[in-house]
Amino acid sequence: MKNSKTRAMAESAILFVIAYVLSLIPHYEMPQGGSVTALSMLPLLLIGIRQGAAWGVGSCILYGAFQLLPPVGMGITILLAWTKTPRAFIIALLLDYIIAFGALGFSFLFRRSKAALLYAVPVCLALRFLCHFLSGIVVWYDYAEDMAVWIYSLIYNGSYMGVELALTMAAAFALWKAAPGVVNNEP
Repeated sequence: MKNSKTRAMAESAILFVIAYVLSLIPHYEMPQGGSVTALSMLPLLLIGIRQGAAWGVGSCILYGAFQLLPPVGMGITILLAWTKTPRAFIIALLLDYIIAFGALGFSFLFRRSKAALLYAVPVCLALRFLCHFLSGIVVWYDYAEDMAVWIYSLIYNGSYMGVELALTMAAAFALWKAAPGVVNNEP
């Protein structure tokens, strides 16, 4: 029963909904997008650790698509208004939502480790940051004004992703200490 599709679907759905609800809790939002959430990345990382590549990456890509919908994300309408070309819209859609959140599903790479969540948090959030950083350079460069675009993107995206990383890492450590079986893919 541990590896059944029904269990994987149910557990992934529960963790997905927990992540979504956590993202609805009031949090700090950056002016042009990006935010520090109430630990919403943690349940998403657990999907990959507990259910593997397909469920982890698939659920996280779907979560990225959900982030486009109000009331959580900027919404597709706002993204359309802020991007200046169809190319910029597609790149922002992919880098800031689909690929960035999909990268969290790569937590499956650590599922055999006794400290899976503790390895997954910095690696997967760094991958997510890299997507936002690249998007800042390629799409959102106008906001840099007189600053080098890569420095602007590093500061802007690093400011909220750094806090997100620190909070998620602290919560992951606490969860790992309190319930190691849950975060180490044990029933």
